[in-house]
Amino acid sequence: VVTSDSTRVRTAVHFSTSYYRCINAEYGQELLIFLLDGIHEDLNRVQVKPYVEKVEGDGTIPHVELARAAWNGHKARNDSIIVDNFQGLLKSTLTCPINRRISTTFDPFMYLTVPIPTKTTRKIMIKLFWAQAGKLPTKYGITVEKDGHVDDLI
Repeated sequence: VVTSDSTRVRTAVHFSTSYYRCINAEYGQELLIFLLDGIHEDLNRVQVKPYVEKVEGDGTIPHVELARAAWNGHKARNDSIIVDNFQGLLKSTLTCPINRRISTTFDPFMYLTVPIPTKTTRKIMIKLFWAQAGKLPTKYGITVEKDGHVDDLI
């Protein structure tokens, strides 16, 4: 059901950018990202963005201090209600297989795309007909792999 409020938002987005001319439910995440980015840019309290060096740890700096420095650097260029409520830091640690050098960074993110797990099994009903005369059929429910074969049951 489309409400008048959602229709107005859709219409505003439709006229503000050609990218969303044919908007439908599949683009919900992209639309949300587009809107949050736009709101952040409009409400960013930082008018003059300073150059900020990327913070990288080598294993000698405690991660709390490294994260604080990375967040302060990010906030020096990005300071809005969107950053306050929707952004965080993602920790990434890499170890060089050759010289064992450790590199730890904290990168800002607004969203993380994670897969939605899908079921790999399904339940089917089987009706067993007995060879003995007069015995009533029996129903059984079994769980099988969705891409399984009959010979998997044997």
